[in-house]
Amino acid sequence: MAADTLQVGEYIDQVESAKIFRIRGELVGIAGDYSEARQYLEWLHNGSKKDSKPAFDKDADFEAIHATRQGVYHVTKNMYRVAIGKPAACGTGGTFAVAAMLAGATPTEAVEIAMRLDPYTGGKVVCKTL
Repeated sequence: MAADTLQVGEYIDQVESAKIFRIRGELVGIAGDYSEARQYLEWLHNGSKKDSKPAFDKDADFEAIHATRQGVYHVTKNMYRVAIGKPAACGTGGTFAVAAMLAGATPTEAVEIAMRLDPYTGGKVVCKTL
């Protein structure tokens, strides 16, 4: 899994932030509102109990790619987890990254291509494997 590190804030501030996390041997790549993503990551870290699932409002801006040994899943702001195929990506540069991977790019190369095409994708490229 590869990701950029650019986080754009409410006031167009730009900082570098981790977007790939290893939780119980699985990888989770996040996109969108960082505080909402952190709630999802904490929920996963604490055991993913259904009764403690984070509830985001309808205007939430969060999604994730969750890679396990059993498969790859897309997680929506409604906390729906849907099995998806490979290649997979999320965030504003996700479409560019998927197209690049379908054309033969590695995940790292795909993020680099997305960085050239999407103004909200940038910073360093980080890659982690299961």
